[in-house]
Amino acid sequence: MARPAFVQSLRAIQRSMTSMLDEQIMGCGVTEGQFEYLIAISENDGINQVELSKQLDVGKAAVTKAVKILELGGYIERKRNQADNRNYILSISPKGRKVSDEAAVKFNRVQAMIFSEFSLEELEELTALLERLRNRVSDLAAEQV
Repeated sequence: MARPAFVQSLRAIQRSMTSMLDEQIMGCGVTEGQFEYLIAISENDGINQVELSKQLDVGKAAVTKAVKILELGGYIERKRNQADNRNYILSISPKGRKVSDEAAVKFNRVQAMIFSEFSLEELEELTALLERLRNRVSDLAAEQV
């Protein structure tokens, strides 16, 4: 069965946006994927890995891998949670704050370019439709568990 054009379009958009964002933030020292984690930690300083996993809607293994990379790069600090030794508390480092602020400016510039030809109403409608689709997929995935 051929994939619907819609699915192909979503994948092409995602690949192109990731490529554009990676190119823009390349000089910052993080990839687009790492940037997503860095921003989430920056905005929620002191978040634990379980909450980060939920917030970003990714698996615990993916969070562990990304956190290790960011920690090795000096962008975040990771400390054992005193209340639960199985978990870590994540904090942004001064280097991470500088990079996240710099990358956020570039990220916002790319987003502005991408969405410049859309009205606010169109963006709100698109967001609502995508959220509806996301919820439907989540519901179906939960039913399979």
